[in-house]
Amino acid sequence: MTDTSGDPSPAVAVTSEGPDLPVGLGSLLTRTPTAVIAVDHDGCITFVNGPAEQLFQLEAGHVVGHPVEVLVPCLVSARLTGRSSSYLHDLALRRQEAGFNPVGLRGDGTEFPAEVDVTPTDLGDGRVWAVVTVRDVSTRVEAQRQVAELNRAYLALAQLNQAVVRAPDAEALLDSACQVAVEHGGYLGAWVAVPTAEGAVEVLAQAGVLVPYVTQLGLTLDPLDPSSQGPVGVALREGHPVVNSNFLHDATTAFVHERARGYGIASCASLPLRTAGRVVACLTLYADRVTAFDDGVGDLLIQMSNNISFALDGFESARALEAEAAARRDLLLRLVTAEEKERGRIAGDLHDDSVQVLAAVNLRLGLLRRRLGGSPDLADASAMVRTITETVRLASESLRTLLFELEPPLLAQSFTEALSTTAEHVFEGERTTWSVHCTGAVDLPSLERGQILRIVKEALINARKHAHASHVDIDLHRVGGGIEVAVTDDGDGLPDGVDVEHLPRRRGHRGFETMRDRASATGGWCRLERTGTRGATLRFFVPATVRG
Repeated sequence: MTDTSGDPSPAVAVTSEGPDLPVGLGSLLTRTPTAVIAVDHDGCITFVNGPAEQLFQLEAGHVVGHPVEVLVPCLVSARLTGRSSSYLHDLALRRQEAGFNPVGLRGDGTEFPAEVDVTPTDLGDGRVWAVVTVRDVSTRVEAQRQVAELNRAYLALAQLNQAVVRAPDAEALLDSACQVAVEHGGYLGAWVAVPTAEGAVEVLAQAGVLVPYVTQLGLTLDPLDPSSQGPVGVALREGHPVVNSNFLHDATTAFVHERARGYGIASCASLPLRTAGRVVACLTLYADRVTAFDDGVGDLLIQMSNNISFALDGFESARALEAEAAARRDLLLRLVTAEEKERGRIAGDLHDDSVQVLAAVNLRLGLLRRRLGGSPDLADASAMVRTITETVRLASESLRTLLFELEPPLLAQSFTEALSTTAEHVFEGERTTWSVHCTGAVDLPSLERGQILRIVKEALINARKHAHASHVDIDLHRVGGGIEVAVTDDGDGLPDGVDVEHLPRRRGHRGFETMRDRASATGGWCRLERTGTRGATLRFFVPATVRG
């Protein structure tokens, strides 16, 4: 465009690239190291300096006279509205709009992020042009992008750590990990792959917009199948992270290029997940940017996979403990059942044989004593019969006591009633008083209930036989996952100098060992405690699923 004003002022120069500019302004724009474009009031390019030619990778002669949007597409508001007279004003308004992200357009059609400044310039002859300064801010934008990526990765890691704490099981954790990666990490999709015994790869969890894509992948671990050479297959087989930064141009993913292009996939990362050091699954993330998994983000994702693996180890350990506890409980149930059956058999045999025989002997001794009468000649014989009768009576009482101890626990009654009945039998004919205190509902499965009754019965018998107690308290309350019981007497107490943690074994006195063994067999504990200057407390705990 050539100025037709006819002004012969020596302050104006004409360049081969465009119309005339004041000599001072033209010299300044030519020498400035920043890319500068001069634009007239119609939005057409009038001047392009050397740095601008380098920045846009073209010669000024190719663009002078053309609309400015061929170089800076965002500067088009006036031309679109048709208000060319207010073009410079429109440029200023345009730069204030939300979401204004200017770019420059190179001669080969590629874009670059730009910082654009528009300065109206009065040429002194009634013309007002604009000087547009353009700077390539690709480095700054890339740095900002990397910071944003890292921030998202940090946020995803923090949210995942929360999921690790809250997740009740492995399945819930993996679902949460996929959701966190999509919602907080900003990824297109995430999924967890698990290998099958047949060599296939199954989807265990997934999230994001790529659900149809992932569902139809059909991956295997067969070395002859091209899909096994992709990131997921390599991560599962070789156990190391696989980052594919150019998904659509990588030979290992060629079998899905066509489908992946339709979903906007540009890169992916596959992270192996382990349990006890063994790869059991693979978390794969997809992004729409080729630089989404640079070194900083990749390190955070590896830490994320390590945290998931740590949690999976915890769940596996919990499952192993539960299985061991179930097996132990089953064994205990069978042992207790066998013990109770054997006790019942022995009690039945004693009742049917020994007790009945002693009753018959006692009856015959009574008949014999009456026949002997009070004859002086038979005084010695009568004394012998009385002695034998007393011996039989004592033997009968001992057998009845043994039968009581052998009888199965009273499981048909409520727990407090069963304890009261047990104490009543133990202290029958004694001056010892007793009480039962129960805090909270303690309805228990029959296995734990039977063991508690056995331990309490043994403790009461010891208090009667050895402690010479006048009163015994039985206290029960719920603690954690079971029942804690305390049997406290006011008897003689424990001898001084005796280590209550390591009581010496005495011949014929295995009561405490038996009680401790019973509590230990259920997974609980049992100990003796001193209670002041007199008395002692037997305290034990039996874990159980408390109902009530």
